[in-house]
Amino acid sequence: MSRYFRTTGVFVTLVMALVSTLQAETLDETREAVRQADLALNRSVAEHDTELFASLIAPEAVFLGGGLSEGREAIIESWSEFFAADRTVTLSWTPHTVEIAESGDLAYTLGDFELHTVTDGDMVTTSVGTYLTVWKRQETGSWQVVADAGTPPQPVTDKDAG
Repeated sequence: MSRYFRTTGVFVTLVMALVSTLQAETLDETREAVRQADLALNRSVAEHDTELFASLIAPEAVFLGGGLSEGREAIIESWSEFFAADRTVTLSWTPHTVEIAESGDLAYTLGDFELHTVTDGDMVTTSVGTYLTVWKRQETGSWQVVADAGTPPQPVTDKDAG
């Protein structure tokens, strides 16, 4: 009987180790999927791709930054200056932290942003800040933004755009 318990104990230990490893791999894969969604959102702004941008925003999303925007359509409207063909404002960001809720269906990204504004006289003002984006996994497995906020942009440089 003691051999049975030793064998069962070893088996249970191996299964537990395997499950822990699989959970860790799944967590890493989930983190990477959220990071890629954040980078895709950034790319949508850089490439003036409102369709991609809209696909990454949940219908009930809330954005805080330069005012409160509630709902996908209001957010797209409030971000329209970043999609204009003759835009004088550009925004880019990079996530440096991605965390996943234990439930696996919520996550957040935290990172730094850069805002470039061309003013009269072709001067470029660069401002920086930090952002927090909350993501929710959809039934399809994709991730959409449900909330976004950032610190007020802090000017760091002015230089001639020409």
